Amino acid sequence: MNISIKSLSIKNNIPLLRNKTLNLLKSIVIKYKYNSYLEIGTAYGYSANEIAKIDNIKKVVSLEKKNDNFNIALSFLKKNKKIKLINADAFEYQTKNKFDIILIDGPKSHQDILLDKYAKFLKKRGIIFIDNIFLKKFGNTKNKLTKNQRTLVDKVNKFRHWLINNKNYHCKIIDIDDGIAIVKPISY
Repeated sequence: MNISIKSLSIKNNIPLLRNKTLNLLKSIVIKYKYNSYLEIGTAYGYSANEIAKIDNIKKVVSLEKKNDNFNIALSFLKKNKKIKLINADAFEYQTKNKFDIILIDGPKSHQDILLDKYAKFLKKRGIIFIDNIFLKKFGNTKNKLTKNQRTLVDKVNKFRHWLINNKNYHCKIIDIDDGIAIVKPISY
């Protein structure tokens, strides 16, 4: 069976970076000639694979907590020498490496903790890219959502408010797809 990562992700209802978001991410990587990329949330490896295709990218590290997702991503990407997949919880993972760009596209709860933790692994001229800053996929009305979905939307809204008002970060919100935050620590 010869199926693409994207096709299998869609078939199995696995979230993907949407086209406009992925294109923006790629354009930033190319414009600033970034060569190292850390991704929190591999899923099946679609975005890691797409970023690894960029010529100036030399190293892609992608973390995935769920064993099933990790194994599927590994089956697709194990031959790609640019990509290192790590089966680990992002809240527990430690590295000594620094990266030009970090994508936070994993768990939506406690994103503030992930941002504070991974900002330390950012190179001086790098940025952190956070996906799903609006969660538009749930629509405008909370009444139709399940209790868990309402809780998730509330957490994401609180995180966005925290991020915009946080004095430790410069943040630019871009209203494409499900919303993007481009973040840079102020101390740089």
